[in-house]
Amino acid sequence: SSLKAYDNLIAEGFLFSAPKRGVFVAHNLPVIDLQPLPVLDAPKQEKPMLGFESVANVENFPARQWASCLRRSWLKPDADLMMGEYPSGWPLLKQRVAEYLR
Repeated sequence: SSLKAYDNLIAEGFLFSAPKRGVFVAHNLPVIDLQPLPVLDAPKQEKPMLGFESVANVENFPARQWASCLRRSWLKPDADLMMGEYPSGWPLLKQRVAEYLR
């Protein structure tokens, strides 16, 4: 948490706390002896064994069935569904998914 981070920075001498005033950067910061890190070569990029495209093949989409389902659902929409009355999800959809998974 941020309180723990502040406590650590105060304990290490980077910050100091003044009652009823706040937390401030310390005037005499601790000296940190940092050794330079070795320069590493970037890993070689290997070609993927299998190529996958991240786009859908729209030719396989069942557009007619989808349009039919949309038309049926909008002829008699569930008013509670339209008003967001199902915070845990539409009961009929949950039931059908559960049946499908059994």
